[in-house]
Amino acid sequence: MKKVLKTMIVAVSIFGLVGAASAAPDQCDCAINLYGASAQYKFWTSAAPGLLQSWGCVPADTFQADGDPLGDRDNGIAVCRGTTAVGNPSIGTGAGFTDISGTMCIRYTSFASFEGIYSVSDQNPNNVDAVCNGSGDLTPGCGTPWQGYRLLADEMNTNFAVVPGMGTVNGLACRDVHLGASDVEASAFQQQSSGEKKGPCGGGAYSSVVSDVDSLLCSGYRFHNPLVVPFAFFKNDDSSNPVPFDNMTDPMAAAIFSAGVNNWKDFDPDLPAQKIIACMRHAGSGTHATLYASILYHQRKPLSQNEIGPSDPLVLMGIAPITYFNKGSSDMMYCVGGNCKGQTGIVHDAIGAVGYADVDKVTSYTPGVEGKYGFVQRMLHNGFGCVTGACDDSHAGSGAGFSQRDTEDTYKDAITHGRGTFWADQHLYSCPWDFNPGIDPSCYPGCAATDWIANVASYASNPANLPTSKANYWAAQNEMQVTRANAFANITHKNPAP
Repeated sequence: MKKVLKTMIVAVSIFGLVGAASAAPDQCDCAINLYGASAQYKFWTSAAPGLLQSWGCVPADTFQADGDPLGDRDNGIAVCRGTTAVGNPSIGTGAGFTDISGTMCIRYTSFASFEGIYSVSDQNPNNVDAVCNGSGDLTPGCGTPWQGYRLLADEMNTNFAVVPGMGTVNGLACRDVHLGASDVEASAFQQQSSGEKKGPCGGGAYSSVVSDVDSLLCSGYRFHNPLVVPFAFFKNDDSSNPVPFDNMTDPMAAAIFSAGVNNWKDFDPDLPAQKIIACMRHAGSGTHATLYASILYHQRKPLSQNEIGPSDPLVLMGIAPITYFNKGSSDMMYCVGGNCKGQTGIVHDAIGAVGYADVDKVTSYTPGVEGKYGFVQRMLHNGFGCVTGACDDSHAGSGAGFSQRDTEDTYKDAITHGRGTFWADQHLYSCPWDFNPGIDPSCYPGCAATDWIANVASYASNPANLPTSKANYWAAQNEMQVTRANAFANITHKNPAP
């Protein structure tokens, strides 16, 4: 019996799909499809080939590709070729994987944390990817309803490259989701937002109300927490008028993102007046939920819920900051930096802007130099972290007032030992038909008899398998010295001193 849905997303102006999606069943003999939080996409872009090779795939048979053919999500796929030719052009046959009959595929994409939970539970309350309606794209004999399918990398419309090369995903296809990735547990989604879809870059009106997501989880669901991902605050660093702080404290963040402060001068009366622009994520983002659970909740402040434009009376009267909501993490970074995707140069006012994202969203930084998103610098948080892209202990920020130097602790060290608090236990949700014992045998006979989901989580939990690009930022769960009972809980040490 269908549950009564308590979660709603309304897109007043819906972005149309660009290009056609495949309507062919999955050609992979075995597939593990992950959907949801952007952090997991970034991890598996680096880690998926190693996972396949840990299972026996020889390097010459390990292929990979990524791309964004629709312009609304990143998509990746890693393949170990077997007895079935996969890809365009065909990558042929080879020794491949040793303990299944044919081709093993791992797909991963970024969209939003709450969508990972919906999709793995075969729920589609928001009509996401409605083209996946069963008209030829579902695997014959597969019991998964179309509501559990999402647009993922199309193995037959991809130009693969042998690892370490990276091919190109040219098209998407409707594929069953087996792992729902979320930055936080399902019960932590209690937010709403309303404004332009892409903040100052437009995109059409977009409203999001996300709550009671845990009521949509499948019966007997399982989750793993293999990784811990730190987040950071980012500021506009336009040399003509940079945000005057390098360090974001919890009280500052609570005031800004609850619409409780209007000007950077409010934090230090000795500074000249400079407006604040709060760049936020729309409700449904795991980063947004983590901001509330780990910081604003403890400061007893609510998250802002509505866009507040420059001419709003609350701004003009000096009460609230200019506030924009953004669907994706890259959209939010464009809000901070002043650029818009697909456009050249600074296209909107971002002086005084500040936002939040995965700590490694920007990994290179030169003071006052325009980058991909515009002028963006990472900030310290409560005195920890680094403003430089590489976290190399050199302080090259533009801040004044409460400015502090970089610490000697990498983000990984800080979160591992509990000095950093703005982080999330990554959740990988799965349902019984995908892990008991293998990926639904009616969909993928080649995946039977093995709990592939547990194997994926075990691999990601091992610190030795952290990609080099993540080593100074992320932590594997097995190396954490602290823990949280949930996203809202205080940090406690796993082995406290007697």
